[in-house]
Amino acid sequence: MNIPKGMKIPRGFSFGIAEAAIKKPGRPDLALIYSHEDAAAAGVFTTNRIKGAPVKLDIERIKGGKARAIVVNSGNANVCTGRKGMSDAREMARITARQLGIDEQTVFVASTGVIGTPMPMERVRPKIAAMAGALNSGFFEDVARAIMTTDTFPKYAARSFKLDGREVRIAAVAKGSGMIHPNMATMLCFIITDVKAGKSVLDRALRDSADKSSTVSRWTATHRPPTPSCSWQTDWPGILR
Repeated sequence: MNIPKGMKIPRGFSFGIAEAAIKKPGRPDLALIYSHEDAAAAGVFTTNRIKGAPVKLDIERIKGGKARAIVVNSGNANVCTGRKGMSDAREMARITARQLGIDEQTVFVASTGVIGTPMPMERVRPKIAAMAGALNSGFFEDVARAIMTTDTFPKYAARSFKLDGREVRIAAVAKGSGMIHPNMATMLCFIITDVKAGKSVLDRALRDSADKSSTVSRWTATHRPPTPSCSWQTDWPGILR
């Protein structure tokens, strides 16, 4: 599937999708967002006490302030899965990093779906490897479809605007159609931009927008927290502080 006509995706990013039949076969359920260069990163996370293995992993890695890739799956949330769940999340990042030739600490993991069930790594491993080897700048909408769970349609958007006389771009994909309260309980959102922005700017902008937009339901999900909403950027003219 191609990028919708007229949609401008930030420069310096590629995307991948794959079908691992994590919950059931029939549609893509793995996605990869890849930055061609080191990108500044910011993230906000659920405040639920119970956090899935990918959330715990990403909370630690976001402190480094850099990102190169995020691997996302639907069909299994990797929540309440104990030590094996954490091991699986780390392995997903490790496979991605090895295939792309990047630092494992700059790879983030996001999972959404059924809770309390081990990740079927025997199906996930080869698909991550294959996906990383077939990246394409035209798979943006497909990423939105691959991360859907109970969503009734894919959620994605992109905008371009002038900054210091040059065109810059920002785009996002998201999933979540219920159980988003409190504070992003089951929502995933990934934002990319080719604006050259410092981590502090990204962090302030992301937190401000999340505070205004993330709580949309009164339902409470204690076992399905999301991985981060990340804002990444490549080295393009813009805001530095």
